[in-house]
Amino acid sequence: MIYLGGYSSQAGQGLGVAALPEDVLGVGSTAGSPDDPTFLAVGPGGRTLYAAHELVDGLVSAFAVGHGGKLRLLGSQASGGARPIHVSVHPSGLYLLCANWGSGSIAVLPIDADGALGATAQVVEHPKPYAHMVVSDPAGRWVLAVHYGVGSVFTYHLDLESGRLRLRHQTQLHPGAGPRHLAFHPGGAVVYVVNEADSTVTACRWDADSSRVEPGPTVRTVPADSSVDNCRPDRHPGRGRSRRSARLGDVRRGP
Repeated sequence: MIYLGGYSSQAGQGLGVAALPEDVLGVGSTAGSPDDPTFLAVGPGGRTLYAAHELVDGLVSAFAVGHGGKLRLLGSQASGGARPIHVSVHPSGLYLLCANWGSGSIAVLPIDADGALGATAQVVEHPKPYAHMVVSDPAGRWVLAVHYGVGSVFTYHLDLESGRLRLRHQTQLHPGAGPRHLAFHPGGAVVYVVNEADSTVTACRWDADSSRVEPGPTVRTVPADSSVDNCRPDRHPGRGRSRRSARLGDVRRGP
């Protein structure tokens, strides 16, 4: 199954479920979902789907995955901030991690035994908006948050008993980078940080013992002579997307 998130408040599909019978993509919408379920994350075993609803009063939702991938809303909770843009499930399966783009905070929400979400266990505030991503490292030992506005990657320890984050390190990227997302190399010793503002990628050394991210070489993602004007959040209401591009948010594969 394929799950699609979109901007339903801007004439988009909303949360859809797609199948590929006879190599034809068929999409059906999910009833009962709050507006703008943009970024999606599949829970352990593919039994639950989680969505960030990119609203001023931010929401996150949990959906039970039924026969044929059909989704049933288990419930929604406040995301602890404005316009949540990214969610991920901690490898323990106990918590959902959420990045609130509009307010700049990150939040931890407990996951119940049936996959439903509890109220936020903690909200970590930052001095500027535009938190973009929060995710665990491959071993599940640390939590990393990428923050465009602060220009940093933060690393935290997550206490599995309390659901609270404790800051370990803050790694500042180069001026004007605008870090947005990251991805770990399969070898585990390198993490790549995508910098939206200046169209670059920084290869960072990842020390899993100390939880330190150490910036290394930076390369451009476009030719040096290209004139690129990336979307700046301060110029575009509705998180910098045009009406046309806002209709599709995220795509996730299910079992």
